[in-house]
Amino acid sequence: MKTNKILNLLLCAIMAMTLASCDDDEPHRYWDDLLGGWESEYGVDEYGEYDISGYDVIRYEFYSDYTGQYSYYSTYGLTYIGFNWYVQGDVLLLDYYDGTNERVYYDFDNWGYLILSPDPSFYYYTAYRPTWW
Repeated sequence: MKTNKILNLLLCAIMAMTLASCDDDEPHRYWDDLLGGWESEYGVDEYGEYDISGYDVIRYEFYSDYTGQYSYYSTYGLTYIGFNWYVQGDVLLLDYYDGTNERVYYDFDNWGYLILSPDPSFYYYTAYRPTWW
């Protein structure tokens, strides 16, 4: 009888340790998929899908410390703007260092491209291909 009690206590302790969660065992967080570099590849609007190339290409880089860099071609050449980024559900908030901010919905397509859209239905969007991880 005494052996059964000790065995039950030991079994309960093992189960408690097995079921306890640790920060290291967190499931993969959705925003982790944003980390890295992204380059605009194509867009979709009311006229259909179109390619993005040349000087129309836009790049985003998302760093794990919630900072990033946005780059595009302007009349002055390649322009870079840093930003802080935040995720709230499927909304990506970008606070650019030039004082502007942006709120876009994000998702990923079947090919792993980052999809950014101003509306939650993704009727209009731009697709960004991964450039580095």
